[in-house]
Amino acid sequence: IKIDGARVFATGISSGGFMSFRLACEAADIFAAIAPVAATMPAELGARCRPEKPVSVLLIHGTADALVPYVGGYARTGITLRGAIWPADRSTAFWASRNGWPGAPALSVLPDLDPQDGSWVIEAAFRGCTAARATLLRIEGGGHTWPGSAQFLPTVILGGTNRDIDATETIWRFFKSTPAR
Repeated sequence: IKIDGARVFATGISSGGFMSFRLACEAADIFAAIAPVAATMPAELGARCRPEKPVSVLLIHGTADALVPYVGGYARTGITLRGAIWPADRSTAFWASRNGWPGAPALSVLPDLDPQDGSWVIEAAFRGCTAARATLLRIEGGGHTWPGSAQFLPTVILGGTNRDIDATETIWRFFKSTPAR
């Protein structure tokens, strides 16, 4: 398999999302873009994150995520606290700043394609970043889930799954449109 070293990406949900943030911080020379889902920047990592190069970031996070709260605080597994985390907005703004954009994001509400899922999507895009992009897809009412996927655990445990976007397709489009290094 031939790998294009200028187009290496990472994504994951929850712990995998936290890992993608770590990869962006510690191996920015390798990763052109990351797309964490249901994960925000760990506070300890954010305090020491000094990426060597800009990294494009697409963060997808639900406002009703009880395990990794959208507003920050502490990630948890059930009732066990797992570590301090930044809010989703701050996590995205951090990367926008690192990528050369000091201003506020452009906000847009995406079409509510499935009104029955109890959620909708607001995009906060830092479109003017000079070297890399930073975008947050805020899933209003979304839980600790992968948007567009099957609801694999009851909503009482993880919250609801948004059906307005397909996270897999959205992430792939983001990665494909990320400039090569």
